[in-house]
Amino acid sequence: MRVNAKAARTFTARALLFSFFVLCARAQSEGALFALKVLAPQGEAPDLIKAKALLERELRVVPVSAESADQVGLILLKSPESVSADEFQHELAGFVNQHSKNFRLMPTTTTSGTQSIPTGRIIIQFKDGILDLRARAFLTQSKLKIVQEPTRLRPTRFVVEPDSKVPGPDPVALAKNISANPDIRFAEADMLFITPTKPSMHK
Repeated sequence: MRVNAKAARTFTARALLFSFFVLCARAQSEGALFALKVLAPQGEAPDLIKAKALLERELRVVPVSAESADQVGLILLKSPESVSADEFQHELAGFVNQHSKNFRLMPTTTTSGTQSIPTGRIIIQFKDGILDLRARAFLTQSKLKIVQEPTRLRPTRFVVEPDSKVPGPDPVALAKNISANPDIRFAEADMLFITPTKPSMHK
């Protein structure tokens, strides 16, 4: 992963937007971590309880407990010890394909032991001087729903999510495409960072 000045500025921005989350998970060395985005109809919140119950019933796997992931509609899963990560990934892909209206498999990357997972949200800042109506029209045409409105301090910054009905590219690729628009100052995928830690020892 390439680190530059823009990435450093982004880190601070996400923290201020309350859409940057750091989750310290107690992860064993066995088992790979996967993430599913729970989709919901326009204007409705994702039903995580129902989604987790479906996963437990059909895949026989218990989701990893993670409040920060819940807040952005993500479900984290570890591959069972009884199967390889590749086998579980294949099984999970089949599950998502069968329930494509309800789930989206999110890409994960690992750097120095820390896993990065897109939350499904995208942070977009328009250039100064771009009218609010023009910005909103672009978001509507791009089938992006606003989940966080601009603030007084950042009047041209939106946090959005792709319309759940549109499969489209993953959030990282979508943000890259959006950033090519001349009205956009920057667009990037909001990320959830998972830092595995060793299990604590109890006497």
